[in-house]
Amino acid sequence: MRSTLLSLTILSLNLLAVLSQEDPELPEIPDAPDGDIDIIIDFNTGIVDGIPLPGDLADLNFTTSTSLTIAQILMLNTTAQGGTDLFNSNDLFHPCYKWTLITPILTELFKNNQTQECNDNARAAVRAGFHDAGTWSRKLAARNITQGGADGSLYLFDEAKTRAENRGLETITEILGQLARQYQLSVADMFQFAAAHATVTCPLGPRMRTFVGRPEATSASPDGLLPSSNDDANTQIELFRDKGIGQLDLVALVGAHSVSKQRHVDESRPNTSQDSTPGVWDTEFYGNTLNSDSEPLSSNMTTFPSDKALSQHPSLVKEWNGYVARQNDWVEHFSRAYLRLSLVGVQNIQKMVECTNALPLHRSTFP
Repeated sequence: MRSTLLSLTILSLNLLAVLSQEDPELPEIPDAPDGDIDIIIDFNTGIVDGIPLPGDLADLNFTTSTSLTIAQILMLNTTAQGGTDLFNSNDLFHPCYKWTLITPILTELFKNNQTQECNDNARAAVRAGFHDAGTWSRKLAARNITQGGADGSLYLFDEAKTRAENRGLETITEILGQLARQYQLSVADMFQFAAAHATVTCPLGPRMRTFVGRPEATSASPDGLLPSSNDDANTQIELFRDKGIGQLDLVALVGAHSVSKQRHVDESRPNTSQDSTPGVWDTEFYGNTLNSDSEPLSSNMTTFPSDKALSQHPSLVKEWNGYVARQNDWVEHFSRAYLRLSLVGVQNIQKMVECTNALPLHRSTFP
């Protein structure tokens, strides 16, 4: 079982009480693999795996039920996955109502009706969620350069069209941006909701707990803050730490390559996947990456040097190996890590609203 090291001095009894609550209607958090790296949680500071809580949660002054819920998720006291409830309110002014109208549109966009797998649009939506959120830096923010993060700038400032690292996202960015405008929704929220929707559209993909209420960008995000497929492990670890993402969360997040296909990393082999089952949200990616040197890869597969480097890093080997045959562990950790990523650069988390119930239901078996 994943163990946690708690601070012996708890200054906030209210925080401790809140973080000890469990939601009986949600699935339990699965145990981590034996031998996995411990995640250290300090309730005194809110620091998890060396990373403080994001945005306006960092001071532990929770003013809304949403902020308490997010803190519980990020500090491993309740699951990061939604249950089986569906939004059923007829209140046209409810913050989640319009998202229930968006859901069937995205299902049509993301699902291959013949194979029941997720398609290239879903892959692009997951990548767009990462790329929109990933353009923020704690170091820059300390110098008062606070632009970037999950703010919709990928569409609002044409970053999908003008930045090389976003090649391949032009079409999905335009679709999602126009959809947000049509329904008068935040473009920033649209990218993150669509990424969550695409994830659960993939068979076995988690129904990640999803929150809306992000403000839109008022200027372009800083350039040069996204990882490269050729980065070594330490470069990736430091890059993501600067975004507020710990190294164990990074290992879980790159598992999204389970459903990815590359077109520009190696243009001589376009449309090759990073895992043997690119239409299913499973852990084949971790094993395929580990074995890419010892077993011939399929002609339809490409392993990124950056992924290979993470799989071999001494501090991450146990975590990586643990996910090879641990689907439930991975999807829980991914859901929690992605929630943190989806809040990068967001400073009004206290005012956000949970709309997980607007998403489709999780498919636990396939085929």
